[in-house]
Amino acid sequence: MIGAVMAIEEINNKEAGQVELLLPDTTILFEWAGSRGTQAGAMLKSIELVEHSFDKIGLDALIGAGSSSRSETAHTVLNVFDIPMVSYAATSPVLSDADLFPNFFRTVASDTFQATAVVEFLDSLGYKGACTFGTDLSLYSVKGASAFNDAAKEKGMTVLGNFKTSDIATTDEAEAVVKEMAESECRVVFAITSEQPFGMFARSAVKAGIMGQDTGWVYVVSDAVVSSFDDFSNLATQDGATSDGTIIPAIGDLDATLKVIRRTTDTTSNQ
Repeated sequence: MIGAVMAIEEINNKEAGQVELLLPDTTILFEWAGSRGTQAGAMLKSIELVEHSFDKIGLDALIGAGSSSRSETAHTVLNVFDIPMVSYAATSPVLSDADLFPNFFRTVASDTFQATAVVEFLDSLGYKGACTFGTDLSLYSVKGASAFNDAAKEKGMTVLGNFKTSDIATTDEAEAVVKEMAESECRVVFAITSEQPFGMFARSAVKAGIMGQDTGWVYVVSDAVVSSFDDFSNLATQDGATSDGTIIPAIGDLDATLKVIRRTTDTTSNQ
């Protein structure tokens, strides 16, 4: 989002060298809006923007939303008015369907690529089986887990379960999922979810002894979780969970990731 604002300011600055050749007779106006992190908020804010933004003139395009589910919801409103939207964060594979989402565009890759990369990554370390953790309604989570399952099947990797909570997880839900996962054969988990359900799950997982050093469990976490925590080595102070070498970001600093891998491979069985 910051990059978009910088680009708009550069385009509007007609004295900025070569940039004045881009939209030379146009000044781009922009307003901020927020969904409060919910699909309902995305729906209400999209309607508000169409009807009341820019002194009730309305908008020509939207940059956002910050998640797949909120982007889908916003699109249902904007598409009625043929207003395009460009998301910097919505990665669900379903949003690639141009028939369903003709006015949706994005600057990030689909989760199909993230899931495939995670499978390749786990396979390169010798893991032959894994499970997923996500939520039951979020497009990001459901379609991401599905893409992982497809990639794992193609690679010959066994999917040992798809464990889910609701999108706003409760302690009881998290504890039930942790118990079910602990009783399964899974020891390598791909978590494709957001920070709230992952935080609830992680607290319960640590308490149950299936997350942490010397537990024999490894977690590969998706971009939505990675982007929500400043420091995975200090996750306990941020959301009540812990990371001491057994949580591997699916994206981020390669050198730091490799260091985490080296610390975990000696204590983790190849399921």
